[in-house]
Amino acid sequence: MLTFQTDFIESGYRNRLLLQEAFATFSVDRACIKLDQLGYRHLDHLGEIMDDEIHRETPDWDLLESLLTAFLHYLTRYLPDFTPESVYIDPRIMTLVDLLEAHYRQQRHTSFYAEQIGLTPKRLNELTRQHLGKTVTQLLHERVIVEARRELTFTPKTIKTIAYELGFEDVAYFCRFFRRETGVSPLGFRKLVFA
Repeated sequence: MLTFQTDFIESGYRNRLLLQEAFATFSVDRACIKLDQLGYRHLDHLGEIMDDEIHRETPDWDLLESLLTAFLHYLTRYLPDFTPESVYIDPRIMTLVDLLEAHYRQQRHTSFYAEQIGLTPKRLNELTRQHLGKTVTQLLHERVIVEARRELTFTPKTIKTIAYELGFEDVAYFCRFFRRETGVSPLGFRKLVFA
């Protein structure tokens, strides 16, 4: 398992794009990445070098950052819809991604995000369709579902608690929303995970 804080990687537009591309925050369909033998070998080798470095008495944190960045760059080659040009996105889209990540629990209206970026909701939806193939509402729904799935899988929280933390005051509405988006109820999803 490899864990790190996103601020460990040097901030900058290209690195923000890399993190977004590698972790596909808004894509439920890209939660798992399939590697071939060469991919396993290269990523395993990078992982071993990082492991050796972090266990040194005085790790070189700049080297570790470079290795981690290389690891993520290599990983993105195996994303199902990866194209080299896909890492160059309109800066307003990256601003939207940051805003969605910060506010998806409280703000579910396109108008909020459009106002923050200085666009009309219609224009913002045009941009997201062009660059991400989805509307702002679809991105919001996907982000909520990704988080709900994480909570249902990795925490013992009740469905009511998860619903409340995700901004739903009515647990029944959350359950209907989850079923509409995934085809299964939250409880059904949890049972599938632990079956």
